[in-house]
Order: sequence, then C-alpha cells, then structure tokens
Amino acid sequence: MENQRQLQQRIRQDAAERNDALQGLSTWSTLKNAKPTQTEKPTQRSQLSAVPSAAEGTYEEIRTRGNEYFAKKQFVEAVECYTHCLESKESLKTPVIFSNRALTHLNLKNYGRAEEDAAAALRICPTHSKSYHRRSVARFSLGKLRGALLDVYAAEASCDTDALRKDIEIQRCKCEKALVDAATRAPRRNVMITVV
Repeated sequence: MENQRQLQQRIRQDAAERNDALQGLSTWSTLKNAKPTQTEKPTQRSQLSAVPSAAEGTYEEIRTRGNEYFAKKQFVEAVECYTHCLESKESLKTPVIFSNRALTHLNLKNYGRAEEDAAAALRICPTHSKSYHRRSVARFSLGKLRGALLDVYAAEASCDTDALRKDIEIQRCKCEKALVDAATRAPRRNVMITVV
C-alpha cells in the first residue's frame, strides 16, 4: 500500500516536471518568434544600432564596455555589447556573457529573454550558480514557481560565495512563500483514487 502511494506520488511529480519542461519549451519557441511585449523594453537591433561603438574592438574590450554600460545602468547598450561578444568563439568557452546578458534583461524586465540567456549559460557550465539564480528570478517573475524553486536549490548546491548565498536564500524564501500562497489559494477538489 505504501509503495503504491510512493509510486503515485512519483508519477505525479514526474508529470508535473514534464509539464514544466513542456511549458518552458513552449515559452521559448513563442519568445523566439515574438515581438517585445508591453512589459519588455525594446532591444531590437535597429533600436540598438544607435550605439556605434558597441561592435568596435576586441572581445575583451566589448565585454568591458558592456560591463561599464551595465554599471551606469545603460542596460540597452549593455545588451548590445554582450550580444556582439557572442559573435566571438571566445565567449562560448565561459557562461559569463550569457549570464551577464541575462542579468541585464532582468533589469530591463525582459524576463523571457533573461530565462533564455541564463539557460544558455547553464548549457555551457551546468554548475554556474549565478545563472541558476538569474534563471530563478526570471522564472519567478514569469510565474513559473516550481521551476524557480528548482533553480534556487541548484544555485544553493553550487554556490561558492557568501554574497551570492545571501541573495539565493532570499530568492528561496520568496519562491517557497509564493508556492505556499498559490497552494492555499488553489481550489480544493476531492478526487477518488481506486487502487487496482
């Protein structure tokens, strides 16, 4: 009897995880072809081309310029620089550029794009705790609470700095509270389960 309950619980959990993965894939394919929504700031190339120096220089110079723009809170220009950095093969050796661009998209409230960039950074380095944290923030903002919580747990497991650990703990508390709130607001249904 107990084994059946555990099996049913595992099946439900697997189904929920697959559903989250399918929703993530659906969101990705929608965002890939979508135009910016009302909540997104424009980051199309035609609007970014107003920054003529973004593409000039070496990979390291462009990355540094992007970091400088980010520090000045000029996020659109920072995205342009990080995007130009991705044209270099050097950028694919480390998750930093995708992760930095994800953080920049978070500041622009482009949560879908932030999620995509953080996921790209994690494909390069599956233990990059900053990328897990940034993807968690993006997913939380998109209402993907379970995925956000899973990312927070992964970030905690791979975190190596105290400053980031504090931010991750704050994010974990937000995710857990939001999930509890969502569960308490959810409509209750009685479901009859028949053991075969």
